[in-house]
Amino acid sequence: MTADLFALDMSFDTTALVAILLMGAVTYFTRLGGFLMMRWIPEGGFVSRWLQAIPGAVLVAILAPTVWNIGWLERAGLVVTLGLSALGSNALVAVLCGTAAVAVGRALF
Repeated sequence: MTADLFALDMSFDTTALVAILLMGAVTYFTRLGGFLMMRWIPEGGFVSRWLQAIPGAVLVAILAPTVWNIGWLERAGLVVTLGLSALGSNALVAVLCGTAAVAVGRALF
């Protein structure tokens, strides 16, 4: 009787498999296309400055909409993240420090 409670329906869904494979192919060919296109674009000047600015732009695009729905601890973590990014820190290190600031704040308050 208890064996029925833990039974899983492990049926095979062809539609899901096709969708997963198509999403993987689209992702792969998007990356491959960008790599192949960059072979013909000269490095240096505007292109290198633009490529260096992309991580910061992506970080702001991800974090900016959430600013309206967060509390003061999360805003403090955002300030830590933006401050470290402005000082030239690695984006990953800045996000980790901001996350750690929020975690410490939640533990203390």
